Amino acid sequence: MYRKYLYLGAFVFVLGIIGIARANEPFSIMPIQDVSVCNDTQLGPDAAERGTGMHMRNVSSRRRVGLIVYDISELGGQPVANVTFSNYGHDGGTVAVYGIIEELDNDIDETTVTWNTAPGVMNDPTPPLDDPVVLDFADLTENILMIFDCPPRGERVSTEPNQLLDDFINSDTDGIVAFLWAPYEEGDSGIVRTKELDVGGSYLEGVYIPPFNAILPNPADGAVDVPRDTDLSWRPGSKAVMHDVYFGADAGDVNEAGLSDPRGVLASSDQAGLSYDIPGELELGQTYYWRIDEVNDAEAGSPWKGKLWSFTVANFLIVEDFEDYNDFPPNEIWNTWIDGYGVATNGSTAGYPDPDFNAGGHYMETDIVHGGEQSMPLFYDNAAGLSEATRTLGSQDWTAEGVVTLTLFYYGDAANAAEPIYVALNGSAVAVNDDTTAALATEWTQWDIPLQVFADQGVNLVNVNSLTLGFGNKTSPQAGGGSGHVFFDDIRLYRPE
Repeated sequence: MYRKYLYLGAFVFVLGIIGIARANEPFSIMPIQDVSVCNDTQLGPDAAERGTGMHMRNVSSRRRVGLIVYDISELGGQPVANVTFSNYGHDGGTVAVYGIIEELDNDIDETTVTWNTAPGVMNDPTPPLDDPVVLDFADLTENILMIFDCPPRGERVSTEPNQLLDDFINSDTDGIVAFLWAPYEEGDSGIVRTKELDVGGSYLEGVYIPPFNAILPNPADGAVDVPRDTDLSWRPGSKAVMHDVYFGADAGDVNEAGLSDPRGVLASSDQAGLSYDIPGELELGQTYYWRIDEVNDAEAGSPWKGKLWSFTVANFLIVEDFEDYNDFPPNEIWNTWIDGYGVATNGSTAGYPDPDFNAGGHYMETDIVHGGEQSMPLFYDNAAGLSEATRTLGSQDWTAEGVVTLTLFYYGDAANAAEPIYVALNGSAVAVNDDTTAALATEWTQWDIPLQVFADQGVNLVNVNSLTLGFGNKTSPQAGGGSGHVFFDDIRLYRPE
């Protein structure tokens, strides 16, 4: 059994606070990825120029385009202007810049991407080697964002500000933007040094502009699987003093309502706070719309009508999504999911037992997740016969909203011992996963359990007071079992489909 160590080091709170109105403040962002992909006889379609700068060529024996990706989440969704690329030159040449559509900007991996997998170039079927560069405009913005000449070798030069580039950045919703740089015409060739070199870096630069409208909605615009008890919050416009909140299930009403025609969706007017507590519980699976109008009677143009935002409530009840835990007392996972620490007959450990906090470790898993930001790693060692962790639920009604199925998601490891996985309610009623190798699953796997399984064992589903996740034979533990770990996430209750 591992011993858990309470992390009592100095608490360093890094407040990444973006100013409410960072008007005209400059920003400069270095790329997180840059690579040139090739379709030429020198390297072939399955190779790329990695770590040597961005090569854009459309000359005989060298057909290459550049892909460059920026994480712009630090902008916080605030509008920007005068956006440019600051390039360090190596070889002159005229380059056309396109934006890669948002559906594809997260799928670029500079370590593996090639011409045959790159967005923005015609690669299905792959053109013959050394054919002139042909772009796949289905992957790109409709218009060229800009055309510029690469700087001379050893010089840093910024491109001219460009409204199309501003608009492309301001339209982003996921915090990642990606570009394809291509030779403007056949015969063009150019190189810029990028992030791999200390003196290099094609920085994305510009200035913040003050938004008059509310920004950064929470829930995010278009969010799905939102808890039914969610509240609304936002960041205010730069001149806002008060806020009018419109909320309802009809998009037209919410978008068109006003103080003189509230249409039953004016939820709050002239409020000072930056959040709104929705009364009651929202309907499962329902899409809702909301809008924030910013108000300052001392300013011309007030009120500033807000954008129509929407979110969709989950079509399930959340039992546990593992999002409310962290590394600090009393919110460690093992303070809620009581495991086998100090219990000779229980070989479980909830959460990573000894994370390296200085290296960014946590009790929770933050990379292998099914939904949200984290999942629970549950370690098991069945040498003593059994491993389980239990969460006390109070008294929950598992018949509410007509739910009939308990669903959870798990992700194992091929190196695990194949111990059975089970769920128990109220300490005794047990459902065992039919897959005897479930703990070995190397992808997120959904497990649906009819609630009738527990009712048939005497559980009063109106009064469910505990939930247990375990490994082994709950009713007849057998010593000498194996060990491993499984990640659990998103434990839910569903109605009939």
